[in-house]
Amino acid sequence: MSQGTLFFLLIVCIIIIIGMINVRRLGTTIIFLLIIFTPLGISTFNPREVFGITGLNAWNFLWLMAFLFICFRQVVVRSSFGLLRYFSPPVLIWLFFFAIAYLQTAININNIPSYGNFHLSLFSLTFGTYFKSLQYLFTGWIVYQYCNIEGNRIIAERAILVAAIVYALVIAGYFSSGYMSGGYIIGRNIVSESMGMHANAVGALGVYFLFSSVFMKEHGWSKLKTLAVISSLLIIILSFSRISYLTTVILYIYSFKRLKMNERIKSVILIGIMFFLFSSMIIARVHFGMGTSTGKADINEISAGRIDSIWKPLLPEIIKDPVIGKGLFGILQSEATRKGKLLLNDPHSGYLQAFLDMGLAGFLSIVFMMIYFYRLSRKTSDHFFIFVPAILLLCLTGHSFYPKASNYIFWVSYGMALFTINASPPICSDKAFSPDFLK
Repeated sequence: MSQGTLFFLLIVCIIIIIGMINVRRLGTTIIFLLIIFTPLGISTFNPREVFGITGLNAWNFLWLMAFLFICFRQVVVRSSFGLLRYFSPPVLIWLFFFAIAYLQTAININNIPSYGNFHLSLFSLTFGTYFKSLQYLFTGWIVYQYCNIEGNRIIAERAILVAAIVYALVIAGYFSSGYMSGGYIIGRNIVSESMGMHANAVGALGVYFLFSSVFMKEHGWSKLKTLAVISSLLIIILSFSRISYLTTVILYIYSFKRLKMNERIKSVILIGIMFFLFSSMIIARVHFGMGTSTGKADINEISAGRIDSIWKPLLPEIIKDPVIGKGLFGILQSEATRKGKLLLNDPHSGYLQAFLDMGLAGFLSIVFMMIYFYRLSRKTSDHFFIFVPAILLLCLTGHSFYPKASNYIFWVSYGMALFTINASPPICSDKAFSPDFLK
């Protein structure tokens, strides 16, 4: 029996056992597990199929159960689905251009070149990219509706803290196996391959986890929160993503005034300890590309060759389709790819990806959506306020504005922020699901 099958059966057994013990907390358990295991949804823990059925796996099962739970509950109590609040005009406008980008590629799918083991089919485009992005987007809506049902955000916040710890443990396990056989570079590569994300995406997820944990206002500095902060720092460090390092430093300085004095002291101490423990590897990674044969820093080498090999060849492609772009995976429709000079399916820049796929109109829809999120975040005092500058920085290289596993916390936090703004008096108590290790 494969690891993926065992993982699927474990999730099913947990849900069945909780349902038998206390069926009224079944929905809470499903939402809790969904938030925890979403970043593992594209890892080797979660294969594309179980029992030979494509699409049947632990994460899809959890997502479907959570979606059905919310829908069933709202129908039974005749409550609003809150779709118009979550899918506000800025989000809908972006979704419109995202759909156009999908349709462009779907229509042109037979003319898109393949390379190596990568082949973009209509099935993988539809279900592996387009609908998968919608799933991550709807995950935020599921959490938003769940918070409305409970009348608080406590379970969602605790789930994020636990998710950071679980993800860090998994990454540490993979990294240690690679590090012992070939050093930190091998360990980094094994982490990326096993987690199904580029190293920059892993680091980006760590950044979201870190600032979610630091600014969880409901928990003070509990043991759980401290563990989550340490785990988040470990994820960022073991990703060896320099854009994640830089983003962490900038955001920490940006948000420093929002921290209480004791939080400043504790966060500085934790960061100092983690840096001391991994200082040699961090310094080696930061210095990568800064010392060439001429003794001078080469910006192309610092970017790991992205500037000359990826970004420069792709910039002229923006002018060819300036309004609505080439469609999803626009990089595959570029001249450099067709000539076999560029064998990638990701431009390693969220900004370049948006321009290639959706053109100026689609990019402006993202800008409009980010402005909306920023204005929304100013109405709350939670961690969502820092996520807009976070995604803007992370998308400079190796990240994406599209909903993905690496930024699912962004959309979950958006749902939590909406609940905070529109919060009504608590509907039900949370005491039925508060084991000691979550306090």
